[in-house]
Amino acid sequence: MPPILLAWIIIVVAVALSSGLAVGTANSQSQKHSTSARLLFDRISSPPPETSVVLPPADGKLPDCAPPNITVTAMSAGRSEIKIRSICRRFEPIKLTYADVAFVRVLDQNGQFTFILDCFAGDQIPVMIEFSDGTALEQPLEALDLDVVTKVAVIWVAPVNLDLHAFEYSAVPESPDHVWAEKPRSERAARELAYSPQKRGHGFLSTSSNGREPGAKVEVYTFFRNREQKRGVINMALDYESRARDERSFETCGTGPYSELEYEAILFDRNRKSERKPRKFLAVDCSVRLSGINRLNHKTVPEIIIRN
Repeated sequence: MPPILLAWIIIVVAVALSSGLAVGTANSQSQKHSTSARLLFDRISSPPPETSVVLPPADGKLPDCAPPNITVTAMSAGRSEIKIRSICRRFEPIKLTYADVAFVRVLDQNGQFTFILDCFAGDQIPVMIEFSDGTALEQPLEALDLDVVTKVAVIWVAPVNLDLHAFEYSAVPESPDHVWAEKPRSERAARELAYSPQKRGHGFLSTSSNGREPGAKVEVYTFFRNREQKRGVINMALDYESRARDERSFETCGTGPYSELEYEAILFDRNRKSERKPRKFLAVDCSVRLSGINRLNHKTVPEIIIRN
């Protein structure tokens, strides 16, 4: 074969082989793009996976809730600590009824609440605790010092503020022996004063209220007696604080819904049966300004008389 013809044959074969490889590569790339496109289409067009949805029961009733855990611990100065825990009842309101007085509170995010009950009627009366699902439990109480304390309590329901004042031994307003919400004195200070060489009992504001709690509101003055004390008087008074404000609401005067306010005054003396009397603030014209001693009502709250 002539050399020139052999050279042409080699060139033609080389070109053919090169074209085949290019076509194969192109086909391979085309298949890859086709596969990717098909997968993407399948991913878009296929329905989303099913998700499970928990629906409430057909009858609307919630699952059974375990009984709440309730503990009562005796506290000094005639009080009881009530601890309630029920995780399946979190954020739910609860009602605590003691001596016909109903307190309303709300369990926290952990289903817990601690309530300090001032035993103004003694600890022989149980507390009834009621939950939103109808569960009701009667719980016995325990308190310390009830044989050596005297308590004066005022209880009301309206969303207003009352302030209980104690004037120990004819104390003048704003003196150290004038005890009330802004100068409540501590339990420790009251106890130390009561058992000091002066041999005169003293007290403190053991429970106070701002008038914003749901249900009943209560303020309690607790007086530690000194067994060696012979005579003495603790004068008590009550201030309708919401009505005496400079910028008072018309709800508390004139013909407003709280212009006449009912409340209850209670005297509990050393484990004896408590004395309870219904009382009322009478209406006052909205033009009348109340200030100083004119705000205090001394006649409707029992005083503490010491006779040993």
